[in-house]
Amino acid sequence: ASLLNGRPEAMPYPSTVNACMMQARDKRIYHHRVLLMHAAPYSNVAAERLGLTAADWLEKSGALRLRHECAHYETLRLFGGMQNHALDEITADAMGQIAAFGDFSARRQRILFGLQPETGQCDGRLTFYTQKVIAAERPVIYRRVDEWLDPLEQELRQALTEKKCDYELLCLLAGRPLL
Repeated sequence: ASLLNGRPEAMPYPSTVNACMMQARDKRIYHHRVLLMHAAPYSNVAAERLGLTAADWLEKSGALRLRHECAHYETLRLFGGMQNHALDEITADAMGQIAAFGDFSARRQRILFGLQPETGQCDGRLTFYTQKVIAAERPVIYRRVDEWLDPLEQELRQALTEKKCDYELLCLLAGRPLL
């Protein structure tokens, strides 16, 4: 309990967000982070939507979630920033997908984000990371993210073929402008 001194009891996270990294508040280890993870389907996505069994998806969800959160922390440590916005989420999800599936899939990312390219809407996790954007402008971000995913899949496929290390993958991901 002393690690989380000053933290509110309840935090307003939607059901699609199942992990949280917080800075420890204990003076002896202030520079450490505490990672809280829930054992649930990643992004609250049903296994059937990805063509997986519930058990397989739960296992992959854990690997994806852990690598996702670690990617956020690595981004902070290596590049001096960690934000809750679309680019950081794509970076972290890409690293998570690679850890869980061995690759990055644009189709899978659309499902994890709740993107609906045919309507230009979003009914999933990406809405949480765009809540500070004027509602009328969110579809612009959803469309741009959607357009960004297929080229990213190709770029990551090439990088994985070249056996790029995690640091190189993070640099590739964090160095791409979204808008």
